Amino acid sequence: MTAAWRFSTDFDDERRARLETFNAFEKVVDRLLARVEIVDPSLCEGNELGPPNCWRPEAVLVVDSEAFDAFFNSPRSSE
Repeated sequence: MTAAWRFSTDFDDERRARLETFNAFEKVVDRLLARVEIVDPSLCEGNELGPPNCWRPEAVLVVDSEAFDAFFNSPRSSE
């Protein structure tokens, strides 16, 4: 865990222990890749984002709640 990372004092002990097992960003990525489902991939025009006639990929990624929690809340989710 990083020195600056602190969980709230009322944080659930079981959840804290699970999130602390993600001691490297690669573990978070591995968990996401093992559980991700890509839904409705498509290309859409991205004209409002920059040059005309450009396209951007768009998709919904579905993961289980523990993978989602690890990505957004584990001590190593931002490295």
